[in-house]
Amino acid sequence: MKKTIICFLLMVFSTQLFAQRYQSDWDVYLMASGKKPVAIMVDLGVKPAAPMADRPNLIILHLFFRDTTSEGMPTNAEIKNLDNLEESFISPVESTLDAVYVGRYTKDGKRDFFFYTNDTVGYRKIFEEKLGSFAKYEWSALAKKDAKWSDYFDVLYPTPRELERIKNRRGVDKLKSEGDRLTESRKVEHWIFFKYPEDRKTYAALVQDVKFEVIGSTDEKGVDGYRYGLHISRIDKVDYNSIDKVSLYLWDLALKNRGRYDGWETDVVK
Repeated sequence: MKKTIICFLLMVFSTQLFAQRYQSDWDVYLMASGKKPVAIMVDLGVKPAAPMADRPNLIILHLFFRDTTSEGMPTNAEIKNLDNLEESFISPVESTLDAVYVGRYTKDGKRDFFFYTNDTVGYRKIFEEKLGSFAKYEWSALAKKDAKWSDYFDVLYPTPRELERIKNRRGVDKLKSEGDRLTESRKVEHWIFFKYPEDRKTYAALVQDVKFEVIGSTDEKGVDGYRYGLHISRIDKVDYNSIDKVSLYLWDLALKNRGRYDGWETDVVK
């Protein structure tokens, strides 16, 4: 009896430790592969804990759509069915195999689901049981070694530039949630950091040529090598397209000048 209690406590403690490894942070973004659109949903929050040494195996479920648009994406009616279907198997796979669901990849009439785990025994049986009530959908599955979590980083995780777009969207969504109609131009502040003061000076001159105002500069010792900060602003709109255009210009320019764009900030305008 005592051994059983100890074992149970260890399992609970292990589960709590795993939960503390990372905090889920899901997002969806679109991109193109060839001439086909791709929709990716990924848990960005897993990255600090990846790769997990105790989950070196990858299980991928390939699910084939029944009804698609001309671009290979699911129709609105199909999306509802897919949502119900996904709810039927994601949690069981996670709990039964102690797996981590990290995202899905949708393209050309097919959706792939990615799970990292240590134990791959019986994974097909789980899918057979849970997908049985959705017999009209065809599917296949595979398990493979992926100790470095290459599929998570190379297939699902956004590029640095795409990640900047995600941050922009989240910023605009926050403004909207606070009642901003996004129609008014306003002062938008930006921060950029450099490893070398001469690069900061060059960057400041370049952005002033396109009507940015230099608010100030900082010297933050020991900040990941990028110690020379630049604080700038300009009057701009902050709808999705406008802020993408501005921030990605600054992001690209920072990259060309050995710098790192660190984001933007503005006030809510109602």
